[in-house]
Amino acid sequence: QKPRKVVLPSGKVSSLSSGGQHTCAVVDGKLYGWGANYDGQIGQLLRQAFGTPQVVPSMEADDCASVSCGRHATLAVTSNGDAFFFGSLSGSQQQQIL
Repeated sequence: QKPRKVVLPSGKVSSLSSGGQHTCAVVDGKLYGWGANYDGQIGQLLRQAFGTPQVVPSMEADDCASVSCGRHATLAVTSNGDAFFFGSLSGSQQQQIL
């Protein structure tokens, strides 16, 4: 199957990560997510899937530096070193964030 182009907002993509059924990208310091959001893993209030990249509303004021997706979760790190978690630790060996 031929890969499909992902249409992101114009700008520099500095980080990109895929999880179980979702993907996140950092574009010019803004965090975007798309795909499954049933556990809140792309940071949207509506618990539904999104077919196109959506800016993460709670991170709009932050300068995001990197992102990493897990099966049902996402971790984002800002340029000043703050870490933010979205989603669920369901199925994880570590059931809490330390």
